[in-house]
Amino acid sequence: KGGLALNVNDHEPGFVIEYVGGARTRYLLRNEPIRYAQIANAYEGVHHICVEPSEPLAIVPPIRAQQARALGQSSDAWYKHFAQALLASDGSPLARGTYLLSGRPEKPGIHGREFATSASSRSTDTS
Repeated sequence: KGGLALNVNDHEPGFVIEYVGGARTRYLLRNEPIRYAQIANAYEGVHHICVEPSEPLAIVPPIRAQQARALGQSSDAWYKHFAQALLASDGSPLARGTYLLSGRPEKPGIHGREFATSASSRSTDTS
């Protein structure tokens, strides 16, 4: 629980997903196309075309072990680290708005719904 609210006022996003018409999207990093996607007929999947980028795709720089040890186990320290890294990055997806950096939800799922489990992972009572 908890987290860090991040208010972004003046930041142009460096990573953008654009709708380009007809069930197609284009992914841009630093204004350079890096991927195109199109939903297949009858919504049977998504076709992707990846473009070889001219530079590394890193959104935030890798963290070194010494930095990770210094941040320790404090969630607040990690939230602040990534907030600063995202704001400093020219490839950040952040645009104007408010974001919440927080840990994982208590229960895994999408929009409050739990993920289905496979039959092999469920316990059954045989008594």
